[in-house]
Amino acid sequence: MGAAGDYYTTDCLGVRSLLAATVLVLAVAAIGTSIAIQQGLPAEFGGRGDPDNVAGEFITRGTAMSPPLTTLLVLVGAVALCLRRDLLGKLGLAGIIVLGVLFTIGGLAEPNDPQGSSVPAALHGVLKFLGIAASVAMALLALRELVGRFVRTPL
Repeated sequence: MGAAGDYYTTDCLGVRSLLAATVLVLAVAAIGTSIAIQQGLPAEFGGRGDPDNVAGEFITRGTAMSPPLTTLLVLVGAVALCLRRDLLGKLGLAGIIVLGVLFTIGGLAEPNDPQGSSVPAALHGVLKFLGIAASVAMALLALRELVGRFVRTPL
């Protein structure tokens, strides 16, 4: 474990904003996952998944309304790393940027009205919009923080 001075605190506006965007991404993913599993809505990006195994496929493929569990866990790890003031913190930020871009692409690629969905279109649309907007915000905030850190302390 590092000393307390080795970590950024949530008093830093850039880190606080980034954490807020990340929490929103995770919250929207949790809600979307819950609905998709209950409604049997597998991921359709890259080929329709198995509606009878949405929970199983969620681990590696995601659902029609959320990214895969594996990428969400990597995001949590990247956020933990980004709080560090050293090179690992910068790598955490880079990971958040990559995941934000991937979540945005995945969100845009999933259909607006998944096959077999009984979820109201307005609810699906709001969750999709929030997920994409939060992913874009997360990536841009991480990029801003990463650039600021390289300006303050190059590699």
